Amino acid sequence: MVYVEVILPLPLNKFYTYSVPDEMNGEVESGKRVLVQFGKRKLYAAVIRRVLTTVPDESIDYRPILFVIDALPVVTSQQLQYWEWLADYYLCSVGEVMQAALPAHLRIESKTRMLINPAFEQHESLSEEEHNVLNILSHETIYLNEEKQKINIPNFLSILRTLVKKEAVLLVEEVEESAQPRLEKFVRLTPQAADEIFLKESLDRLTKAPKQKDLLETYLRLSDAFGDSPEPKPVKQKLLLEVTQSSYASLKALIEKGILETYSLAGWEIEKEDESVENLPVLSSAQQKALDEINSAFAEKSVVLLHGITGSGKTEIYFHLIAETLQKKQQVLYLLPEIAISYQIIRRLKRAFGDRVLVFHSRVTNKTRMEVYHQVLWNANSIGQIVLGVRSSVFLPFTHLGLVIVDEEHENSYKQYDPAPRYHARDAAIVLAGMFQAKVLLGSATPSIESYYNATTGKYGIVKLNERYHGVELPRMELVNMTAARKRGNIQSHFSQILLDAMKRCLDEGKQVMLFHNRRGFAPYIQCQSCKYIFCCRHCDVSLTYHKFPQSLICHYCGFSLSMPSVCPQCQSSNLKIRGFGTEKVEEELAIFFPDAMIGRMDQDAVRSREAYDEIISRLEQGEIDILVGTQMITKGLDFAQVGLVGILDADSLINYPDFRAFERSFQLMVQVGGRAGRKNEQGKVIIQTHMPEHPIIQMAIRHNYEAMFHSQLPERKTFLYPPFTRLIYLSLRHTHDNKCEAAAQMLYQKLAEKLHLQVLRPQKPIIPRINNQYIYVIHLKINPSASLTAIKSYILACIEQVKRVHSTVSITIDVDPQ
Repeated sequence: MVYVEVILPLPLNKFYTYSVPDEMNGEVESGKRVLVQFGKRKLYAAVIRRVLTTVPDESIDYRPILFVIDALPVVTSQQLQYWEWLADYYLCSVGEVMQAALPAHLRIESKTRMLINPAFEQHESLSEEEHNVLNILSHETIYLNEEKQKINIPNFLSILRTLVKKEAVLLVEEVEESAQPRLEKFVRLTPQAADEIFLKESLDRLTKAPKQKDLLETYLRLSDAFGDSPEPKPVKQKLLLEVTQSSYASLKALIEKGILETYSLAGWEIEKEDESVENLPVLSSAQQKALDEINSAFAEKSVVLLHGITGSGKTEIYFHLIAETLQKKQQVLYLLPEIAISYQIIRRLKRAFGDRVLVFHSRVTNKTRMEVYHQVLWNANSIGQIVLGVRSSVFLPFTHLGLVIVDEEHENSYKQYDPAPRYHARDAAIVLAGMFQAKVLLGSATPSIESYYNATTGKYGIVKLNERYHGVELPRMELVNMTAARKRGNIQSHFSQILLDAMKRCLDEGKQVMLFHNRRGFAPYIQCQSCKYIFCCRHCDVSLTYHKFPQSLICHYCGFSLSMPSVCPQCQSSNLKIRGFGTEKVEEELAIFFPDAMIGRMDQDAVRSREAYDEIISRLEQGEIDILVGTQMITKGLDFAQVGLVGILDADSLINYPDFRAFERSFQLMVQVGGRAGRKNEQGKVIIQTHMPEHPIIQMAIRHNYEAMFHSQLPERKTFLYPPFTRLIYLSLRHTHDNKCEAAAQMLYQKLAEKLHLQVLRPQKPIIPRINNQYIYVIHLKINPSASLTAIKSYILACIEQVKRVHSTVSITIDVDPQ
């Protein structure tokens, strides 16, 4: 008897064993999916972790697998090893990693359908409510978890339980079909037409059908059917009809005559041509020197940090490294922190590398994600591939990975927060590359302190690029003291006169302006002037943000919204005041100051779809937008030739944030957003509005002095035991009752402190102590890098298990290396 140990897509801290029916013995293999029953009814597609030839425990009657889904493994051995590393390091289950790693078409889970039992006859025993439920089920297909949207009957689930008990309703598990691949039609000779004599006779007979003859001759030329190649080249039906300017009728006639036939291939089955690399950017002497130094560093280190100032041309260096890797028929993983940045890079990559570029992120369709997954798995070693994607790309089934590029490696967008696994894509990519002995290049103008520390201490190699492409100077940074400007009356609304004048000059010169303000919406809150009441979320301890369109107050945490109120609910006063300002308000006021300018806005509300984002980028590139207002979305790697001025409207809000990384991040944001100015031909300008012009971080930012920022932060990090001198783990406890959550947090803290002592900080409420009706307590653990991380993690899990036995309703999440 053969058995399989499988991974289920569930948060379970163990693997499960199933027996294999004799007729399926030859089909099971590690990495294939099998359909299994788990629990009383549910069906899941599980991944085989390993095949067992001996019974693990003779006292257990193992359930059999229902069938083998895949003809070939869809998960590689490296992936399985990687999943287990991720689960072990980030303290989650392998099932949670599997759920995150596999695209939707590979995740099969049955849905519970409610059906009327046709054999049930005792209708007189049913209540009126039960009859109502049966009446609804007779007219509509309804699944569990959908009943709230489709059935408006109080206590529906209790009525359903009664109907199931009376056998009037059956609960049936149904497995949905996976998404079907996008198919491409091709044309080829039929077996009999492959004979040269038959083909010659066919061509002679087509003399009176010139369109058909032209189509056949064109096919023979495109496919090189009788040339030197061992196999004819595949010819797409669409291409053949376009080249010959023929209708499908001509092709259909050749098919009916038995000369040609059509066949379909999924995207990953199509053999890519080995396209020659064209249009590689010519490197400057500084870039060439950096490229040579990177290759030299790769001889000794597997990870190299490229510290290049903004506009220095790091992307051009990436392209040359990609070309070198493709020549070795290897794969490249090119990671970006945001989908937003991908628009410009995709076009540049495809111009240079053609169809070898695969794009993978959450906004491409499920079918596209499926095709990319299979191309990476099965087409990897033909001509090499480039996968351009965001953090989830680390889960793809690489088989010949040669290079990983992590662009803007300092960005906290690489960190996954919810759900588990709460991984950091930069760190996870380094481990992934190690499994293939691949090289990793981390690129940034403002590296994370952890990465720069690793580079300066010899763990990583480091290469510096300190001059901009074409010798353009870094932008001039000018500070505006808003306190002094207000006293002199040199402020209009939220804009200093200096900024307004600079914007006018820039627009008069035909250049573009970017304004950065890291707060979306129209205003952060609305306050009653009579009683000082502030409108807050019912479900979270946070004020509601006013959005002028669609005239609502919205919670940015749980989504709760209210229509714009006319009176205060506490004192009934109509004297309500908008406080603060967001990007919507900036956009509205700019239209007053610059009525002739085209103004665009880039924030989460304005670019909810990929199409909306692409449209803004395209309009900005074509000069259809004069002023772009945005949140930190505009700071991340965008490259526009005509941006002459960048304005930072409120630098203080970046610095005054209670987090040990606040100074580092505010420096990074100011330098990065400033780096959008003057990237191509002449020096740009950055104006920073602040009430703290002498603040050290602001002074370092205007001098572009990363080294000073790095060395100013290290002593504090060392004194107070923060990364890179310790590892952090945050434990978050959540419950609908504050006292229960606090009791569980205190119990967990006491158990952890018994062994870990000063490494554990007492439970505390975060800045927003309640989100979505759940109270939150956080316990911070600071772990010495020299300590046994494995032992500490095992102890943490054991403590959590003990607390869960007492406080079973309290949710506990673990965040390793929080950002």
